[in-house]
Amino acid sequence: MPRKLRHEDKKMATRRNEMEIIADILEEALQPRNRTRLMYRTNLSFFQANRYFRRLLETGLIAKVNGSNKELAYYRTTEKGESLLRILDRAQEFLNA
Repeated sequence: MPRKLRHEDKKMATRRNEMEIIADILEEALQPRNRTRLMYRTNLSFFQANRYFRRLLETGLIAKVNGSNKELAYYRTTEKGESLLRILDRAQEFLNA
């Protein structure tokens, strides 16, 4: 069952920490999405998105996959990324209890 993004759980007046941003990206990329869609859905600037995407790609948490249009790349959460997302969900449940 899909859950709400972490930044929707809080008032937007508070800043998200790095783990929340990573979790938001991993959550949105469970379905293949292009970079622009991920930026909009996770409320990141171009520069923030580049920094996080580079890091998530390097660590194997997301993967770049080619779409039907060979010029457009999509990003998808890997199994490793899904494992991290489950761990972060459990940690969040523990902290909210």
